[in-house]
Amino acid sequence: MAASAALLSSEIQSELAATSNLVLDPVRPAGLAAADAAIASWRLQLGPAELEAAPRLRAITHLGTGVHVDLAAATRLNIPVFNNPGYNAPAVAEHTIALMLAAVKRVAHSDRLVRTGAHWEVLAPELHTSE
Repeated sequence: MAASAALLSSEIQSELAATSNLVLDPVRPAGLAAADAAIASWRLQLGPAELEAAPRLRAITHLGTGVHVDLAAATRLNIPVFNNPGYNAPAVAEHTIALMLAAVKRVAHSDRLVRTGAHWEVLAPELHTSE
């Protein structure tokens, strides 16, 4: 399975690396072999091969709601897997509203017209009128 770096600032990565044996840069999956814990995300997916190659691994946490870890393999190897349901719900709601407004106001279409120098006029409906 593909693996990539967890999304943590370099300052946090340095602090954690200095105080624990936590895999933060799984671009090099060999680092999992010496890890006590791993942070998984959609960028870091752990399958049976990665888990079996990590004999010291004692816990995996996922940065999101879902889990990109082979749960059957983790269970077989007695590695608990944790996730964070709802941690990004506000961001998802905000982006949903932003996309709805962008669609109604035809933001992408108007942007293309302006960038190409084409004649354009306000095509987006008003969301509120004062009639």
